[in-house]
Amino acid sequence: MERFSDLVPHAIPPIVAINIVEYDDDNGNGLDDPDLDTCVAEAQAEIIALLRDSDPERRKKANEYITTLAADPAGWRVTFALALGPDDAPTTKRAETGNMVAEPSAIPADVRFFALNMLLSKVRLDWMQLSPADAQDLFEGLLRDVPRTEDSLVRSRLCIVVGAVAALAGPGICWELLERIFGNAAEEIPAMENSLALELLTALAEETLLRSRAHYWEVGECMQESCPSVLKLLQEVSLSAATGNNTALLTKAFKCLERWRQAGITLSELQTDYNPLLLALLESLGSHDTQVFEAAVNVLGELIMEVDVLPGREAAAHTVLKGLLGRKVIYIAAAREEADLEAGMRERAYGLVSLISALGFAESSMLLKGGEDAFALLDWLIDATGGGGGLGLEGASMAGEVWPKLSKVGKADKQGGLGMRTSLFRAALESLLRVSALPLGFVSWEESDIDKEDLIRFREDIVTEALTVCFKELGPAFLARLEKELTGGMSWQALEVALFAAGAASEVICAAADCATTNGRPAGLDWEFTEQDRIQATSFISGLFANLPGAAALMARDRSNAPAPLMVSSALQAIERFAGRAVLGKEMLEAGVTYAVNALHLSEDPYAYPEANSSRSDQRDQQDHQMELERHSPCTFSPLIAKMPGKTKLKSGTMWRPWRTVTTILYRVLAGPGIPAELLTTLVADLLRSGILNEDRDLQSRAFAVDLDRYYRDDGSEEDMND
Repeated sequence: MERFSDLVPHAIPPIVAINIVEYDDDNGNGLDDPDLDTCVAEAQAEIIALLRDSDPERRKKANEYITTLAADPAGWRVTFALALGPDDAPTTKRAETGNMVAEPSAIPADVRFFALNMLLSKVRLDWMQLSPADAQDLFEGLLRDVPRTEDSLVRSRLCIVVGAVAALAGPGICWELLERIFGNAAEEIPAMENSLALELLTALAEETLLRSRAHYWEVGECMQESCPSVLKLLQEVSLSAATGNNTALLTKAFKCLERWRQAGITLSELQTDYNPLLLALLESLGSHDTQVFEAAVNVLGELIMEVDVLPGREAAAHTVLKGLLGRKVIYIAAAREEADLEAGMRERAYGLVSLISALGFAESSMLLKGGEDAFALLDWLIDATGGGGGLGLEGASMAGEVWPKLSKVGKADKQGGLGMRTSLFRAALESLLRVSALPLGFVSWEESDIDKEDLIRFREDIVTEALTVCFKELGPAFLARLEKELTGGMSWQALEVALFAAGAASEVICAAADCATTNGRPAGLDWEFTEQDRIQATSFISGLFANLPGAAALMARDRSNAPAPLMVSSALQAIERFAGRAVLGKEMLEAGVTYAVNALHLSEDPYAYPEANSSRSDQRDQQDHQMELERHSPCTFSPLIAKMPGKTKLKSGTMWRPWRTVTTILYRVLAGPGIPAELLTTLVADLLRSGILNEDRDLQSRAFAVDLDRYYRDDGSEEDMND
């Protein structure tokens, strides 16, 4: 079989675009050998037209040509020639590296870059078209051109193509590439200069470990066996670059380490065998160079979260812990207003919080064992959970995910003592309430710095689970903290967030109140709880309904003293969350239903946020005419359930049904998705008592839309709604 470099046209199917002449007979005799230089020149012209021509029609034709070329086997030869340029191009010696670099050729850099992308696509998609000999020739040609290429973008892309070829060619080519990188004294192969070696190593790891699955086991074994050589090189380069303040080279070294981590490199391995490299990573967390800092954060974050059961893991975690605490000054500085004057300060604080969150998640057991450094990091986590460091919800979202993991640490690992854990989760609760609350000066979402969707998503995705574990850890102390705000909050914002917190933890609070007891202790719970705690949970739910905010003002229709709509919205959500308990007590049920009915008079839509009222007001004029037309149109009403004496005289159109019908049919069928039948019945009775149905007024004109998805649908009701 012909070598790749000697491919002749009879091995390539003819395509019109590059003027390859078809055979005159079935045996292949009489083929005219097309001029490769002419084909390359034509392809170069089309690429230049696609990249630079301002005429859309010309670019369209060029794109069609290139698409045809890329899909044809002939594209191997043309793109290979365009990517490398002429072999006889003059070279000069680079003073800083000693490498021979080709002088600028007739092929522009952007054309070479484009051709390399085409070649990379063919390598990944059409690799099976090449024989092993062709693959070897392709690899040799590409690798030979790497040190001769001066343009950094072209050279970087060339390295990626080399890595892709090695990954698909198999372990033999991979070993050969690694020998070329590290050098081989026995065969007198000199090692490559550091920057180029790092680029090739990074590309090889990306293509073998992160992308390609061809020759998976053989190539993977090759990569694993090469890790010591790679780590040794990375350690030498990192120390040299840090000493010489070569930030570009240091960034490359850290990015290379991040890619090679997939070969099995662990944090414990760095601690025991390559400690200077680990220390260089931690030292770079103080770098003012953004790229160095980000590269160090990325690789450290992945190493921390990687499963690592080797003996040096705990020592490595302590090393990282100390290194992070040494950079807390950056986090503290980012909280100051003048931090905006220093570019990247908040971004660096964000990176540090991501690392302490990763460490808290991966090493929760170690942190709860106590110690001065562990307490310092937990204190940092508490502050970040409250939005510290000037990071707000972004930082709190990362730190807030750690608390459920900390709560899962087994009793045997809780060596810090219950007192420490209680204080820890008390502080976490305070931070969660603080960061979840609306600002004291909140008027509307338009005038606030907080994005509505961000806050809602943060509460639902992060805070709800964190509050749940806080209740499991604190029990009565959690309830007492919320009761303090519910009965004597200093602001409606504090009261609103307490209502939200109660609703967020409603599932575990109700579980504690409902559970059966065995020998004086609740059974069936997965956390420690006593009978007294059960009684307090029951009392908390009753107190919540008895002290609904602004109930008196709503009852009196006193708009001047009416509670804030957002607070009412949170109160209604809490009522819904505890509805299962409310139906067990007449007073709670009546209080909840009365509050909900009276809230209808607060605004057209009590569940809307403040700006919703203005938007509805703007739409009213447009709806008046349509409402007038529909005012006297026939209406249908949903079935209602009412309990009354059997002797009651029924009006025309109604009939008695046996009570067993009510008791055997699911409540959801009788009352609708997510609304208990008892709640609907009580609601109707309250509407009748209010006399609203006795007024000679059109009820339809007073109706408004309610977002069922947000305020009435529960997790299991979507399928019911669809049915």
